[in-house]
Amino acid sequence: IRRPPRSTPSNSSAASDVYKRQSFFRLIFLATAIAMAVAMPLLSRQAGFSGDEDKHYNQAEKVYNYYATWGEDKSALSDPAFKLNYYGQSFDLFTYTFNKIFSIDKIYETNHIFISLAGFLTILFSGLLASLLMGYRAGMITMVLMFFTPRFLGHSFNNPLDIPFALGYVFTIFQVFRFLKKLPHFSIPIAIWITLGIAWTISIRIGGLLLIPYIFLFAGLYVIFHKWEFKLFSREGYLFIRKGFIFLVIMSLSGYFLSLLPWPYGLQHPIKNPFEALRLMSNISVAIRVLFNGDIIWSNNLPWYYISMNILYTVPVITLLGFFLNPAVYRIYQKHSRTIFMFFLYFSVIFPLAYVVYKNSNVYGGWRHLLFVFQPMAVISGITFDSIAGFLKSKYLKYVFTLVFLAGLV
Repeated sequence: IRRPPRSTPSNSSAASDVYKRQSFFRLIFLATAIAMAVAMPLLSRQAGFSGDEDKHYNQAEKVYNYYATWGEDKSALSDPAFKLNYYGQSFDLFTYTFNKIFSIDKIYETNHIFISLAGFLTILFSGLLASLLMGYRAGMITMVLMFFTPRFLGHSFNNPLDIPFALGYVFTIFQVFRFLKKLPHFSIPIAIWITLGIAWTISIRIGGLLLIPYIFLFAGLYVIFHKWEFKLFSREGYLFIRKGFIFLVIMSLSGYFLSLLPWPYGLQHPIKNPFEALRLMSNISVAIRVLFNGDIIWSNNLPWYYISMNILYTVPVITLLGFFLNPAVYRIYQKHSRTIFMFFLYFSVIFPLAYVVYKNSNVYGGWRHLLFVFQPMAVISGITFDSIAGFLKSKYLKYVFTLVFLAGLV
């Protein structure tokens, strides 16, 4: 280990300034998170019911009865009307059990509070992901952008499916990035968090299986493009890759089978039924009437650009601006955030959208089925604005930038 250079008064002062700045933004990040954690449950109490809440709650009751009767009540295994047996029920089962244990009458008000907390955690882990890559200022900006996105905030009050799924998606990506940054040391605690993230996401919706090929892809590319102290095509490199592969396999299989525990239909045939659910959920058979571009259209006849256009319609311009401008400010932040991680973030946004187009999936209700792509989008946008803020040296230009940013939120 090389001895660090002896500090001089000048670089000691610069290091002190950097530490003070980081401490300041960490404090602002924490204050912003606390404010949102308090505000979102309070706001959710005024939310109305969504179209799915009663159906999911009724299915949660059937799932509860399945476990309460040790499998004798099999009503949860079939749902010809809404096909909710093909969905995991972990979040709904939790809220139903909570209401039942504490004999709560206002069940949907309690549901909204828990959904809003899941929405807050989605914002928090998005902010932590941005902080991991660029620092707490980027994390704080990311959280603010997400909170002031009406479509996301509204779903955070009464969407019992897509918000918990989005939480699992961004939480797992955050933990995967942490895991990769620790290499060549393999962190068992972080591996456990990744396993739990995969299990949670699949237990909400079978589409969470997407995270398993993600971790193999991200880990493989990271190993290939990272400069290691050893050669990959050596005995040391072989042992490193073999150990990493074993870690990935154990995390994937453990997460998969854990996800089946709160899902009676998946438990019946742990391999066959989940993949049958994946086949059905890739193109939902239910068609509803949808308002799009001034016309009423059946959801199975919507144009291929329906989701993308909805995102452009409903995500605030300031967030879209940050997302699309990110490559232009790459030179500013490239010293702080590895290019490979930015590629992973863009992939996490673009691939699900492209997959839906490729499969010609039946989607409706705006872009709520792909709400999970918004988190990496917001992180990318937050990094853009953080980079611009750090690049500006004049305090007057910083004031102008801040005013433009706040105006964009309005």
